[in-house]
Amino acid sequence: MGSGLFRGHVDITGCKEIKGWAHDVSDVERSVVVELVEGDTVLARTTANIMRKDLADAGVGTGRYGFAFVDNRQNLPRILMMIAARASSES
Repeated sequence: MGSGLFRGHVDITGCKEIKGWAHDVSDVERSVVVELVEGDTVLARTTANIMRKDLADAGVGTGRYGFAFVDNRQNLPRILMMIAARASSES
């Protein structure tokens, strides 16, 4: 796992979706794995690699830092204890 300096934001939270962006400031080409965590339990993982024009236009690296957790069954937890981001071991 990398030990970078992370920057990001959770933009949307709801029972159907959680969306935002995350990136490793020390390595703008590296994708970040975002974990959805409730207590000590990892509920889901995704890679923050969706192109975000707003980030690119603002000069935030490549702009490919968006992430989304989508659950059409509306089963995402209503109260999240923590959302954590970490650098992926994949490049």
